[in-house]
Amino acid sequence: MIASQPRSIVQKFRMERRKTSWTLFELAAATRTMKYLESLNPQVVHCHFGAVAGPLVSAGLSAENLLVTWHGYDSDVIPHKRGTGIYQKLFASPATHTANSRFLSNRLAQLGADRYSIVRVPMGVDLDRFSIRSGPPLDANPLRILSVGRLAEMKGHRFLIEAICDLLDIGVPLRLDIVGDGPLAAELECLIQARGHGDSVALLGSQPHDRVRSEMSKCHLFALTGVCEPTGQVETQGVVFVEAQATGRPVVASNVGGVKEVVEDGRTGILCEPGNIDSIKNALCYFHENRAALERFGSSGRKHVEESLSINQMLESFDALYMDRLRHRHSPNNYRKHVL
Repeated sequence: MIASQPRSIVQKFRMERRKTSWTLFELAAATRTMKYLESLNPQVVHCHFGAVAGPLVSAGLSAENLLVTWHGYDSDVIPHKRGTGIYQKLFASPATHTANSRFLSNRLAQLGADRYSIVRVPMGVDLDRFSIRSGPPLDANPLRILSVGRLAEMKGHRFLIEAICDLLDIGVPLRLDIVGDGPLAAELECLIQARGHGDSVALLGSQPHDRVRSEMSKCHLFALTGVCEPTGQVETQGVVFVEAQATGRPVVASNVGGVKEVVEDGRTGILCEPGNIDSIKNALCYFHENRAALERFGSSGRKHVEESLSINQMLESFDALYMDRLRHRHSPNNYRKHVL
């Protein structure tokens, strides 16, 4: 009896494996998580990432009181690698799904989620931690630009660096500091040195949150000009844009993914064509030549975050969803204004 029990569990996993794209390892890990949840006996289970929730539901977790928060990678790269039907069982369950943008909501619907099971809850920031800080004088040169993000293709640092170097070549006084680390670090450093602007463009590596906030206070504006990778990976919201606006910094970004839902083009920042170096240069030149716009855009950005992107608003939305789950009202119709 004791010897046959593990065999029966393995057989169960293998049978389930034939029905889904989840691996035996993922299903086994989900089963261990379910046992832990049974010991807690929670009234609501809030799971981050569809790639975590999917194996749980496939392994037998009841989704009646399941809330799944998606973050992007699980909705683009995983379906690209493992098939668009990987979440079929999860989407057929009564789980409620939260997405940080309309862009991500639409992507989940394309993968098979019922639109009325999706609730839009943008990721918010703590306005006390990211407060408006006085920066360098508006008319000071060089114009100081900060970029924060993993050094990966999706973040588009190469295009930002090329744009900055082109402007430095013709004498526009600029300074770019990039916080972050990743697989493209060496390649980007080689690009900076090849362009001959190592004294004006610096890779600062990965830094703690306190250092990031400190760098925010030293810059005139924030820039991160991302693109959509061939895998489909793209910014579904971009919390760092919210953080920059909360500190009163204008944003230069790409009109890609869900970025336009957090950066208001022409009001809190300028959205560029993805991968278009000339478009990025035009945006940077605008702020260099119109220094008063730095303060105007920055104030609008702070107000934008206060009105719709604070952490308190995010937590209130999740609290409302928890109460909905507790009352066994499986219908997020009360939140439809967030869906479309």
